[in-house]
Amino acid sequence: MVDISISEGKLVLHVKGSDKLWAFKSSLEIPLPHIAGVRADPSIAQGWWHGVRVPGTNLPGVITAGTFYQHGKRVFWDVHHPENTIVIELRMSATMS
Repeated sequence: MVDISISEGKLVLHVKGSDKLWAFKSSLEIPLPHIAGVRADPSIAQGWWHGVRVPGTNLPGVITAGTFYQHGKRVFWDVHHPENTIVIELRMSATMS
């Protein structure tokens, strides 16, 4: 699970509970100007292929968590229930910290 907040001009994603272990990350901070859009999109997480794990966890139908490379881009997942997926799209020059 991830808690979301905005602080000091950044979107802060706090990874909670055992998801920290599965995702190999406890938080992400994204400067607000780097965010191109936010949308609900359950279909993006329903497939079995989420990219190459570096590092991350992928147990199809159970959890996808961590950093993956997909279509030449770095992607962060923390999904247990694909129907609740929120996508945060970044501008091309943005990177995760």
